[in-house]
Amino acid sequence: MMAGHTRCLVDGCFGLVKKRYYRCDTFTLPQLVDVINTSAACNIAHLGAVTWYQWDSFLDQNFKKVPGVSKYQHFTFSSAFPGVVEVKAKVDAETHRVTILKNDPSVLTSMSLPPII
Repeated sequence: MMAGHTRCLVDGCFGLVKKRYYRCDTFTLPQLVDVINTSAACNIAHLGAVTWYQWDSFLDQNFKKVPGVSKYQHFTFSSAFPGVVEVKAKVDAETHRVTILKNDPSVLTSMSLPPII
């Protein structure tokens, strides 16, 4: 754990969840609940009403990957330029615009969501 967070109960219990999570293959919500509940006695998963969408196929269908994304630290999105992301490697670095939308921006509306899982 990070220095200064060793005596915080919440951070300690969350750290135990992360430790267990990294050692398990977790692909579904029931598996995640099991990971949380078996990580420590202080952790109990409480499920609310959550809608899960199939974002991976939706994003692959409509967006391109940003080349070399791991070298950038600053990302800016603007409604003035839909489907474009401005990227910078550092705060004082030059800004580059990358078009990430594969289709016409009018295709995507607030109502176009991926299928529910």
